[in-house]
Amino acid sequence: MTDVELLKMVVERMQKQREYDELYIAFLAKLIDEEEFNKQCQEFVWTPRTNFDRAELKDQVRRLIQLTKIKYTTSDLADIFQVSFEDLDDIREEIYKE
Repeated sequence: MTDVELLKMVVERMQKQREYDELYIAFLAKLIDEEEFNKQCQEFVWTPRTNFDRAELKDQVRRLIQLTKIKYTTSDLADIFQVSFEDLDDIREEIYKE
């Protein structure tokens, strides 16, 4: 994955998160009911990937941090790369200790 592809993926995932946040705000503001909220939420559900190359993921996380200079939380990275929190926690800690 090139740097541009990596950043494009991140922007797309962040856009998806923003769309979900808007939906949730509409629900909290009672602009939509719970049934409609639950129906629309299905678009945002993802299952963590389990079949991935750990070294490749670590490289992608490292490059993202280097490119953006942002200190991401494990939760941020899990959402971006769509892997479990547990899978990302060790990788993130290793990178920030380097």
